[in-house]
Amino acid sequence: VAKFINEQPDIIGGFCYINPSNKDALDVLKKGIEEQDMEGMKLWVAAYCDDPKVFPLVEKCIGYNIPILIHAFHKAVGQLDNESIGSHVTNLARRYPEAKLLMAHLGGNAYNGIKSIRSCPNVWVDISGSIFRRDDVDYTKKLIGTDRIVFGTDMPGSYFTNFGQIEDADLTSEEKQLVYSGNALKILDRKGRIL
Repeated sequence: VAKFINEQPDIIGGFCYINPSNKDALDVLKKGIEEQDMEGMKLWVAAYCDDPKVFPLVEKCIGYNIPILIHAFHKAVGQLDNESIGSHVTNLARRYPEAKLLMAHLGGNAYNGIKSIRSCPNVWVDISGSIFRRDDVDYTKKLIGTDRIVFGTDMPGSYFTNFGQIEDADLTSEEKQLVYSGNALKILDRKGRIL
């Protein structure tokens, strides 16, 4: 990803994928942001985002003014050890209200994840990998508004499903523009990074 960012910095961006259990996690984040021009941090999938070992990374991200993408997926089976759900994201958001948090997959189930984070204005949600309910986007809009929804696909197999969810949702053309790109550009704040 760093190679592609270097070649096309105006159109390609990336996030550092950081495992907080690794002793060099802060160094990897620093290298990604300061040397490889990454624009955010994706937290390791099997790490509770409200675990104290994550806090130094969050504090560094706040200092850099970059968002943190958190895999959160509420499942009935197949949960990875230490996999975050919406309530973990809420805990982190309340501890660090100045952090820009992006909860992936609508929390795995909008009817659980969105309820958890609705009172946290520093949490946005993406619809990536959210292929289960046709009304997820409408429900999310009702609870948190369109200013906190970001388009995403997560896996190549869900692009058309995720695209269809936005096109079929009860959204105005202006709201669709926010979801497709406007909200992400606000979160990334590409020109306002602190290095």
